Amino acid sequence: MRKPRIPSILTSIALVALALAAAYGVYASLAYTLRTRHPIGYVVGTSMLPTLQPGDLVVIVGVEAEEIAVGDIVVFKPPFRLEPIIHRVIAVERIGGSIYLTTKGDNNRISLPDEIRFPVSYVIGKVVYRVPYLGWVIYVIQTPVAVIPGIGEVKLGFLLIIVLTVIYIAQDILIHRKRKESEEEPSAERDINTSP
Repeated sequence: MRKPRIPSILTSIALVALALAAAYGVYASLAYTLRTRHPIGYVVGTSMLPTLQPGDLVVIVGVEAEEIAVGDIVVFKPPFRLEPIIHRVIAVERIGGSIYLTTKGDNNRISLPDEIRFPVSYVIGKVVYRVPYLGWVIYVIQTPVAVIPGIGEVKLGFLLIIVLTVIYIAQDILIHRKRKESEEEPSAERDINTSP
């Protein structure tokens, strides 16, 4: 007796859910281990050439304010900017008991207005490692492709997951259908051969 077949849609949903849970678990583990909400980032501009190249993936570790020193490459996000900045610290100042930083890209002639004497609370972490080219993968996955009212941006990565799931389901259905047809053909031939 043949085992009942689990519908491919349920298998696909379970696999996608497991993959997403694993990805979230890895990211959450990195965030916990590296003491920052954003343990990885990517470089898109040329302001940090030749130290960081466009497409580099960077590993970020959370740091206490007192641990930041001139020469460190930090990732920070001013509240009025959409994307974080990855630049080198060129000055650390203590003003009224608070710490303020000034940064500059290695490839920039001067500091940008939003990176002059900003509070250390803007810092996400310090860059401790880079992986060439891998950042482009994250950049592409996080590229918005549509905006759905009430839901927000739909990222390319989410769209790819849906497309790959549909392809997997369609492929599984076709394979199952062909298998079923090939199992039915011999029995039909027997019926024809045994008839008078």
